[in-house]
Amino acid sequence: MLALFTGALLALMVYFNGQISAETGAAFANLFFQGFGLLFFSIVLWFKSHSLPIKRIPLQFIIPGIMSALTVLLSNTVIGPLGIALMVGLSLFGQVTASMIIDQFGLLGKAKQPVTRDQGIGFILIAAGLGLFLTA
Repeated sequence: MLALFTGALLALMVYFNGQISAETGAAFANLFFQGFGLLFFSIVLWFKSHSLPIKRIPLQFIIPGIMSALTVLLSNTVIGPLGIALMVGLSLFGQVTASMIIDQFGLLGKAKQPVTRDQGIGFILIAAGLGLFLTA
């Protein structure tokens, strides 16, 4: 249920980011979005523990932050021509594709979880649905 709520938040976030991007450009909209995220979580962490655990974070963990910024920048760039539904659908399809590859081959230190026949069929149906979106 929480995952469904997250998906709804994602659609709203993409909409508002698209609005900011249309007014200011994708790069500034990304800076605005990431800056407020940093401010929000800095305040949350400060009130929670009165300190930020920056010293204990290994350097390789900046990679997800960079990926997050790139994800927002790219979504801000394509939201205008694609619309919210198609942009979110294609983004989620990319996530499912990458996740299935990681699971299938046990990449990134994860245990192998081979893709089942039913998951493969579901994947094909998702791809077909996106194909309909693209041709409509």
